[in-house]
Amino acid sequence: RAEETKDRLFDALPCKGGDAGFIMRADWLRHWISLDPVADKCDKLNNQAIVSKYGLPDPKKVGDMKRVSSAAWGELKAACGAHEDSPDLPADRLCLQSVRDYCRERKDKSDLEAYAQQLKALLATAPDPDDPDSFWVSRQYCKDVLACRDAGSSA
Repeated sequence: RAEETKDRLFDALPCKGGDAGFIMRADWLRHWISLDPVADKCDKLNNQAIVSKYGLPDPKKVGDMKRVSSAAWGELKAACGAHEDSPDLPADRLCLQSVRDYCRERKDKSDLEAYAQQLKALLATAPDPDDPDSFWVSRQYCKDVLACRDAGSSA
């Protein structure tokens, strides 16, 4: 009976039709598939490792996720249980705010690297002491920028 249930559940895993399904941890699913349905007891579902700080599936962790049908998700959850802090993760609700944060971080890093390159070029030439538009910049500021750290936070 347990083997039949597992086989039926395994066949129900893929999403069909318009079912967006749910996202779950791939390593948990691999572990569940490897279990002997008669002798082994499975751990409770726990999706915390693939959740963003906003409580939705984190797109940066898509390699650690598997999408399963809504029916399979419900049956797995009923059969194995779920940790109380493990949310249901509908597959159609990836965390867009995490994507925005990641893009902003990448742009900020790129901008800082470009700024560091400009600073290197400016430091390669000696300033003209008679130029009224010239100014001095602290050594620590230059070190921070060239190390691609936020120079504004080290002041």
